[in-house]
Parts: sequence; C-alpha cells; structure tokens
Amino acid sequence: MQKNKPFDIFTLQRHITNNCQLRCKHCYVDFSKPVSINMSDFHKALDNYKRFLSYFWIKWKIYYTWWDPFLHQNFWDIILHTKKNNIDVSIFWNYHFLNDVNINRLYKNWIKFYQLSIEWLEKVHDQIRWTWTFNWVIDAINRLEKRWIYTLVNMTLSKLNIDQLIPLIKFLAYNTNLSRFDFVRVIPIWKAKDNITLNDNDFKNILLDVLNIENKIKEDWKKLTIWKKDHLRSLLYFQANRLKIDINDKVNGCWMVYRHLSIIENWDIYVCRKLPIKVWNIIKDDLIDIYKNNKIVSQILEMNFVNWCKWCELNNICRWCPAVTYWYYGNLLKKDPQCWV
Repeated sequence: MQKNKPFDIFTLQRHITNNCQLRCKHCYVDFSKPVSINMSDFHKALDNYKRFLSYFWIKWKIYYTWWDPFLHQNFWDIILHTKKNNIDVSIFWNYHFLNDVNINRLYKNWIKFYQLSIEWLEKVHDQIRWTWTFNWVIDAINRLEKRWIYTLVNMTLSKLNIDQLIPLIKFLAYNTNLSRFDFVRVIPIWKAKDNITLNDNDFKNILLDVLNIENKIKEDWKKLTIWKKDHLRSLLYFQANRLKIDINDKVNGCWMVYRHLSIIENWDIYVCRKLPIKVWNIIKDDLIDIYKNNKIVSQILEMNFVNWCKWCELNNICRWCPAVTYWYYGNLLKKDPQCWV
C-alpha cells in the first residue's frame, strides 16, 4: 500500500477570488487586498492536481469558492476547462448572480451542487448580512432546484443564533425545495472571538434537538436532509446506540488532508482554510511529493497529534474539529472544547 495515500474520493476547495459583494459582521476575510487567480497558473495547478489523482488512483472534485466565484472575470472559462478534464465542480457561496440565464449556464455545464449560507431567520439574518438577503437566498434555492442543481444551506452555529437553529430547519424543510441543510460550529477567530462559542452541554443538547426534528421531517416525507458534517455527532449517535457505520473507517472523521485540501488565491495549500497550517504551494510544489514526503501530511494522516483522542474508540470517525480546538486553545493537542466526554 502506498504511504500516505489519501481517500479514494478527494476534494480541493479552490479559492479563485477573495472579492465579495457582502461584508458580513462575522466574516474573517481581509478584503483590503483583492486577489484573483490568473489563468496561466490555473492550468499549472489543474495539471498538478490531475497528476496527483492519477498517481493515487482516486476520484476528483473541486469546490470553487471564496467568496463569490462569479466575480472572477474568467469564471466561465475556469468551469469549462475543469469540466473538460472530467472533474466534478461544485460552487460556494453567494446568490447575487443567480438569475435564470446564469443558472441555465450552470446546468448546461453540469454543475450539480451549489452551497449558500443562512445564519438566522429573516430579521436577524438581514441585519448580519444585508437587507433582503434572506429572501434572495430562498429565491435562489428554488431557482436552482428547478434546474436540478442540488442545493445546500450551511449555518455557522454560535451563542448568537443557537436558539434559531431548529426554527430555521423547520422553515427550510416546510417552505422551500432545499435538498440539504448543515451547520458548523463558529471558529473563534478574528471577529468571532467575542465569547460566542458554545459550551459542551449546549452543543450536545442542540444536537439532540436536531435529531428529533430530523425524525419529524422524515415522518412528514419532506425533501430536506440534514447532513452530519460535525464529527461530534458521531459521538452522540454512538452513545445513543444509533451509529450504523464502521468505527474504523477514517472517511467518517475530519476530512483534513485525508480527503480534502484548500488552495487559496496565491496558490498556497492549506490543510484546512480555517487553520494556519500551510503545506507548500500548488504552483511551485508537486502534490505527489507533498503526500509522499511532507511531515505535516504524515502526522495528520497517522493521527500522531490527536493526543486527547487516542484512547477513544471513536478516534477514527470523529477526530474532533482541529480548527475549533486550535483557535480556542492556541494549539492542536488539547481536547475539543465542545466534546462532552
């Protein structure tokens, strides 16, 4: 078996511009220095990624994001060249350019997944993001779904909006065509440092509430599926004797390095966009060589730094959230602050 082999389905989160129409109050992006990738380097990076995929015999996917990919002047060329290489493409974030013409172009280019963000119900969401943005996102969901483009709404969960999580799920399930909903814990970084992270008991209780509303949605035969991205849900399901996955299967744990990397606008490669851990540059460095020889990659894949979790029987499928832990404590070696074990 090849050393440091990634999982069989791999994703790159590719940031093609840091430009955005919004300036949300909880955002941690520096917009003072607009950056967009150039097409010459784009082709070099794509070739590097293709060699990596072929070498390890793995499937491919790219998420174009950060913050609105449509704002890149060569957006459609980027999509076209990616698809010519038979790489699946998904789009993150904004709704501003999601008119019927562009949605039809997305459909014709086989874009099958589009992620949008909602943080609160309408009144508070519009205060945080922009007036009318809640209704615009809802309209975008319905437009995309009519063209068979699978939509996901992601919510960043904190003390500010934990009370609105269940009402928001109910609203989306019973009033929209949304396919999938998920939420992630707020990362205590930059603007989000102001004591808004959840404690372990609050987080466990809200996970239980989500489990209950998920059952109700299924009973009512609604379309919405609640995804389970946060790895501490595995712990909850295990304790409730509802976990029906192989606890030795690493694919159910944190995707960092194992099946995911982030490439930012200057082509630097990060193990996670929310962690300040860079593993070289996709223009200057070979991805195959990084996975064969980089010590950081080896440490992550072998889980040598997850000290607290080594004794836990769920260490393969949970592996906590490195970003939350790092920004909460200043290092990766401590226990996830929201883990209740």
